[in-house]
Amino acid sequence: MTQSVSLVIFEGGLVHSALEMQMQMVRQGMVLDLVHRAQQGGLDNIVVVTSYPDLAAWLGPTGVVVVLDQEIGEEPFHFGRRLRDIVEEYRLQKVLYMGGAAAPLISSSEFSYLRELLEQNEGVLLANNYYSADIVGFTPGQVL
Repeated sequence: MTQSVSLVIFEGGLVHSALEMQMQMVRQGMVLDLVHRAQQGGLDNIVVVTSYPDLAAWLGPTGVVVVLDQEIGEEPFHFGRRLRDIVEEYRLQKVLYMGGAAAPLISSSEFSYLRELLEQNEGVLLANNYYSADIVGFTPGQVL
């Protein structure tokens, strides 16, 4: 029996200037595109973690789970702890993680390929670059 693969996308941060605001808007558009292509690639369980209320609102109609993190600035962000918290909270078993601007040119067929690799295998780690990964897949989720 296969378990479904969950895509987790993180997109957030602080914005201090007009240029950063413009980049934020571009990145939010990229997240919307990623979600659409991931859904076309058969990823039905998608969790987007963001600090941007506008992005959270735009994602509403897509059917993805949106986690609005408004804690930025209260304590230093720790990527590993936050990802672990999301995996535990949503009981994710087969996880594909990426940053919001990690792969703007990824296709739905590439999402499908990554999904199939994780669905069909246990105890695996996938990464687009082992030294500085933008996309990471792993199973089981509890390894974090």
